[in-house]
Amino acid sequence: MDDCSDKNYQELKKFVTGLGAAAFGVCSFEQGGMGFAISIAIRLSRKVLDEIIDRPTRLYFYHYRQANNLLDHITMRLSNFIQEKGFDAVPIPASVIVDWEKQTAHLSHKNIAELSGIGWLGRSNLIVHPEYGSQIRLATVLTE
Repeated sequence: MDDCSDKNYQELKKFVTGLGAAAFGVCSFEQGGMGFAISIAIRLSRKVLDEIIDRPTRLYFYHYRQANNLLDHITMRLSNFIQEKGFDAVPIPASVIVDWEKQTAHLSHKNIAELSGIGWLGRSNLIVHPEYGSQIRLATVLTE
C-alpha cells in the first residue's frame, strides 16, 4: 500500500470507528463499476446472543434491528464522507432481500468481509472475527 492509500485507509477507518464500528476492512471489488468495497462490522451483545436457546428471542429481534439501523447509519455517513472527498460511493443496506424467491441481497457482506480481512468464514457459515468471534453484523460500502 502506498502512502496515499494508507493515509486514506487510516482516515476512513478512524471515521467509521468513531461512529461505532468495531471492525473495518477494504478489498478490491470490480462489481458495480466501483473498484473497492469497504466492509464494516459492529459487535453484537454477547448477553443477548447467550439468551438464545432454540430460537431467537424478542430481545434478539430488537437487537438485530438496532444493529442493522446502526450499520445503515454508518454506511450512509461513510458514503457521504467519501462523496465529499470527490469520489462516488454506494452504501449497501445491512439486511435487505432483493430477490425473495432466491433469498439474495445486493451482494454478500460475508464475502466482502472475508476478502477485506475482517475475518474468515467459519463452520457456522458466519464470519469469525479474531476478537469478537461470530458476534458481529456486517454492511458494505462500494467506492472508486
